[in-house]
Amino acid sequence: MTEHIYALHGLRRKRGELAGRLMTLETQIKTLRDDLAAVDRSIRLMDPNCVPARIKPIRPRLRYRFFPATELPRLLMDMFRKATEPLAIHTLVNDAMRFKELDPEHRDTRLAVERRIRAALLRMENKHFIERHGRGSDAAWSLKG
Repeated sequence: MTEHIYALHGLRRKRGELAGRLMTLETQIKTLRDDLAAVDRSIRLMDPNCVPARIKPIRPRLRYRFFPATELPRLLMDMFRKATEPLAIHTLVNDAMRFKELDPEHRDTRLAVERRIRAALLRMENKHFIERHGRGSDAAWSLKG
């Protein structure tokens, strides 16, 4: 038993953290259910024939910290227009981070920006605005045609 004392301590701490998060989320769920019930009552007051449970839920949209709605695709298009050769992902990430005045040495920020850029590039490729040269991490991108 004594040889596992540190592992046991870590597991107890982790369990306490998870239980605390679960309590917080359960409180939020209860509040949301109460709010939903209040809205349903209001709907029934105004329209007794309406069945609120049939109203389709709307998923919340994720908001990204670094680039508002259309800023990233416009920024990428500007980079491609100015480029004389296909641009690699690391070049796009560096330029985007410099444009947004973000610290390129901050690992988590860099990964988040890179993920957003990769997703934007795929969307732009599917819309036939840009084309990919190469595969994997060696891929480079340029304007189509």
